[in-house]
Amino acid sequence: MWGSSTFNTRIERLWVEVGTQFARAWRAFFYRLERRHLLNRMDKNHLWLLHFLFLDAINSDCEAFQNTWNSHPISGAGHDQSPDDMFFLGQLEHGIYADDCDGWSLQEIETYYGREQEECTRQDMEPGSSENGEESDSGRSSDGEAGGDVLESDSGSDTSRRAHLQQRFEARAAAAAHSEGANIRHAPIPVPEAANPFSNRTQFTTFEEALRQAREGHIVPQGYGLFDDEWEEFGGQYKPYEYIPTRHRGRDLRIVLPHDIWFNRAELWAQGLYLMNRATTLV
Repeated sequence: MWGSSTFNTRIERLWVEVGTQFARAWRAFFYRLERRHLLNRMDKNHLWLLHFLFLDAINSDCEAFQNTWNSHPISGAGHDQSPDDMFFLGQLEHGIYADDCDGWSLQEIETYYGREQEECTRQDMEPGSSENGEESDSGRSSDGEAGGDVLESDSGSDTSRRAHLQQRFEARAAAAAHSEGANIRHAPIPVPEAANPFSNRTQFTTFEEALRQAREGHIVPQGYGLFDDEWEEFGGQYKPYEYIPTRHRGRDLRIVLPHDIWFNRAELWAQGLYLMNRATTLV
């Protein structure tokens, strides 16, 4: 599905499905944490806590979406077969390809499977390149006599061969990067930095244990927007939806957040934030 999303209906459809299935709900939840539960998106420690508490759940939602998406039929060239259908039918028809180099780096592949000498020209490979057969035979004889010298020279030049292979590898990598440069149309996206607030492993282990006990004991801290008296500015109730901004005529999009799922995650955030603040303050 390579190409600009503006002219690629498959990419457009995929992003719509990702949003409606789970991504918009997570985005709305993070807005809710910022609006009601003291999340500061500019704080590196807060970003670390988001990763620690919710990254596994987000990855699980991504995997569930992947499994669902790969099971839906594709019209047109897909002949109403799903990606899973194509995958398994392809294995039945063509077998399973075993990649001997799976997990290897490009340098390792080049070292063990690449050529160790300069490529021969076509003229060198022509059987009639010499003037007559006798000269060819004598040439082969001379090569045979010189074989010992060549082997001796090769045995003492491992370092130079490795340097040569490294140069070839770097040249090919640079050529590949240059050829693909035209396909990369965007500038790098700045990624917010997350910083672990704990200075040592013992402090982090103490935080983990305290969070586990708070979860098991259903201990919820005050002042984090989770009690009835903290909802007055929001109409006196914990609403099962949140709004996210859109670029469509400046309208906000209402996203449903089922209480039994997202309130529990809000509690987890409040417990984690409270304990993280306590642990880092006491040090």
